[in-house]
Amino acid sequence: MTLNRLASSVTAVSTRQFLGSLADAERLAKDNPHQIRTVISLCEERVKQRATDIRYVQFPVRDTQPIPIALLSAILEAIYQAVAQGTVLIHCHSGISRAPTLEHFQFKC
Repeated sequence: MTLNRLASSVTAVSTRQFLGSLADAERLAKDNPHQIRTVISLCEERVKQRATDIRYVQFPVRDTQPIPIALLSAILEAIYQAVAQGTVLIHCHSGISRAPTLEHFQFKC
């Protein structure tokens, strides 16, 4: 799998899936160059600046804590459904641990 870092600082995993940070999710309120339709948040902090045409789904995953299997299943199901409906940004606080790990796991399953 090749990841492509784009000018907006999100990483393209595929044509419909992007990885990023909380800051990237908040930037979508002002500029949405990849036509993101769903934002899946994997951190306790909420996206404060939101675009009205984007659906936001939050899973308050704590950094450095194991993710319970039931929550992992719900996250993966949300990713599958969101990708089926359009372009998705999956993010954690910094965009370097939880979001990439879950995205990698999703591709392996």
